[in-house]
Amino acid sequence: MSTIYEEEFECVVCGNKFTQTLQGSCSIEGQNLDFMPWGAAIVPWPLPKCPNCGLVGEQFSKDEENLLKKYIKNNKIDIKKPNYYLLAKQYEFLKKDKIKIANNYVKATWESYRLYHDCVVSLMKKTIDLIDEMEINKEFRFQLVKLDFLRRLGKFQEAMLMINKIKSCDFYNELSYEMPVDHFLRTVKKNHFLYDGLEEIYCGMLSYRKTIDEILKIQEKLIIKKDTDRHELPDYLRESLNDPY
Repeated sequence: MSTIYEEEFECVVCGNKFTQTLQGSCSIEGQNLDFMPWGAAIVPWPLPKCPNCGLVGEQFSKDEENLLKKYIKNNKIDIKKPNYYLLAKQYEFLKKDKIKIANNYVKATWESYRLYHDCVVSLMKKTIDLIDEMEINKEFRFQLVKLDFLRRLGKFQEAMLMINKIKSCDFYNELSYEMPVDHFLRTVKKNHFLYDGLEEIYCGMLSYRKTIDEILKIQEKLIIKKDTDRHELPDYLRESLNDPY
């Protein structure tokens, strides 16, 4: 189940006071191939948004608050856009890490589906562009998101090329089924993974590599069928991956 509550906020940009519905806890039952969780939950996790100026979020430094005041003043903010899209645009203006920006765009696609926004396609394209700027051996999970977005956009040839690119990258091949633990830990350290805890899954390393293999097989079958729908990630695969929620 999902527990929700009301919280009062005062916008750090315009001073407007407002009440926002937030989520305290939730139950996740599954995930899609783009790693979007689903279940008794608001997905993605709800964020406070000022209904007056459109500022999203609340944890900013004083310098960032001053910059955001200029951003809000000089830009026409469409507050009807998904909250995570607005947050991503703020992060772009603040020149934050591209990984954080891309993660917000991914979540904006989830939010757009949940709220039936018509900007899903443009959000997926923007996310793909950002992922293209990342090294494939780093932030590896984003490459699987890109693959799913390419397929859903009907870019089947590019999606097949993406599968081959994933299979040929160093990280994928270094996750051999007989990798000693010390080599595995060196691989984790070298590739600077976004998601914490990969060092702890050595015992499940084989499952992790097999999970990637299975995801690629699922995507390949869907590509051959020219399937552009969303699809669930089988539970037995989800258990070996870290949730980005």
